[in-house]
Amino acid sequence: GHCILSWFTESTFNSYFPNRHPNYTWNAFKEALAAVPNFICSSAGSDIYRQKQEMAAVFAHWKQEVADLVYVEEICGTQGTCLNTYNTDWSNGNWPPVPGKSYHGRGAKQISWPGNYGLASQFLFGDKNVLLSNPERVKNEGNLAFATSFWYWISNQNGKTCSNEFWNVGFGATTMVINGSLECNGVNPGAVANRETFYGQYLQKLGVSDPRSYATGCH
Repeated sequence: GHCILSWFTESTFNSYFPNRHPNYTWNAFKEALAAVPNFICSSAGSDIYRQKQEMAAVFAHWKQEVADLVYVEEICGTQGTCLNTYNTDWSNGNWPPVPGKSYHGRGAKQISWPGNYGLASQFLFGDKNVLLSNPERVKNEGNLAFATSFWYWISNQNGKTCSNEFWNVGFGATTMVINGSLECNGVNPGAVANRETFYGQYLQKLGVSDPRSYATGCH
């Protein structure tokens, strides 16, 4: 089984996310871990303390992005106010958006844009078109809501991965990867402070600490 399942149990999952959306089940969480075996295990290794430190960072971002797994998609997507906002293919043709589909934030990480849907689809299915054609599956299927989040954590985003940045720089650098242009360097200090607070809370819950600055890499 996945490395974190040696210490992260269903009862802990339930206690951390009591108000979660029904799609975010324990079985979906385990299926997603199986689909992304390198998540945490490659970067943190077999050291459970390190695994807990890195998972605290993942959980902190979930709290900021989806309120401890309450949301499966961006509120503006549910309301229909951003259905064409995220449809640009920044790669000039590698990840073509499908007409009539919307690539707003979905899942535990709120992946958005055709590029991320296509790359996640390529990783999880070996076919970019599965999620490009059906991006709503990330909202509707809990295992994909989790698996896209785990994929994002270890995926290359403009030359950096959250996982590498976490270990090489610190928690703040993961915020830079995830939402740096909208939050870091004084753009939205409230959101940045929230993420840092949540990281501290989850470290405490998991019984570990991180002596490094939580802010380095973001401001």
